[in-house]
Amino acid sequence: MRSLKALTTFSLCLITVSFSGANVANSCGWGGESDGDDEIIMLEIGADGEPLTDNLSMITSPKLQNETGNQFREDANYEQALIWYKKAAEQGNKEAQNNLAGLYEFGLGLPQDFTKAIHWYRLAATTGEPHAQHSLGVIYAEGKGVEKNVGMAHLWLVKAADQKHLKAFADMAKIMEQGPEKLKWLMLAVHHGDSDANPALKAARAQCTKDDINKSEELFSQWLADRG
Repeated sequence: MRSLKALTTFSLCLITVSFSGANVANSCGWGGESDGDDEIIMLEIGADGEPLTDNLSMITSPKLQNETGNQFREDANYEQALIWYKKAAEQGNKEAQNNLAGLYEFGLGLPQDFTKAIHWYRLAATTGEPHAQHSLGVIYAEGKGVEKNVGMAHLWLVKAADQKHLKAFADMAKIMEQGPEKLKWLMLAVHHGDSDANPALKAARAQCTKDDINKSEELFSQWLADRG
């Protein structure tokens, strides 16, 4: 038997982190993670993953339900994570909607289903969840379970980039033709801390003219001036 930690609703503090596993792309983002400093409820969990105490009645807040799902996901108990994410997602919690979509996209604890993944990503993305916006953009860019659509990819990746989602900048560069715009997005990726974009930036600069490089630097500076 072990204990599962879940945050109380009145002291919930939200942050977002990247999570990766054997079957999960590095760019997958999970929403509504705890920083571990808040007051907690202890739930006794049996070997089958089922809570053994009556504290379940306390988990009515969508934020707390999402956090409970996060705890199960971190323990690779995707079946229970699915239950809790769905409870919160159906109440409109955008972080849970994003997380539920991630389970469907990567087939964690259930069969892979891009149609349902896109449905939940879209609900979260339209209410401003940056991980969902990024994931939706990548899905359209790569044509994962849907017809490839560069315009839709551009739409959602730009929204994620506007919220400084780390991987959105480099993924925007991937859908751009060689030139100043591509360089701009790669420069922004590196500027915001995406070290994986360094080789792509170096290769792109080697293929550009001096004029293209100068233009990209202007575009880069303008983006930062407009958005910080």
